[in-house]
Amino acid sequence: MVCNYAQASAMTPANWIRQKAFTGRFPAIKLSPINAALYQELHKIGVNLNQAVKQLNAGKLSPAFVTILTILIKTQKDILNCLMK
Repeated sequence: MVCNYAQASAMTPANWIRQKAFTGRFPAIKLSPINAALYQELHKIGVNLNQAVKQLNAGKLSPAFVTILTILIKTQKDILNCLMK
């Protein structure tokens, strides 16, 4: 886990740990502008998916959407994981 955070911050794991230990804050994650924009768009999609799930749980959507929403949420998480590698 530390290696993933360090790589995303463009730091070595040792430097990442030092900065976290001495400042008490996580070092900033450095994404390319394309990845940052993609991440923001995926976050917006995730918010919409969560709202749809809440509607489904409240009985305002057909249960037929359960499978579709489950697949979409898994796909979103898979894409985010690929971005963080």
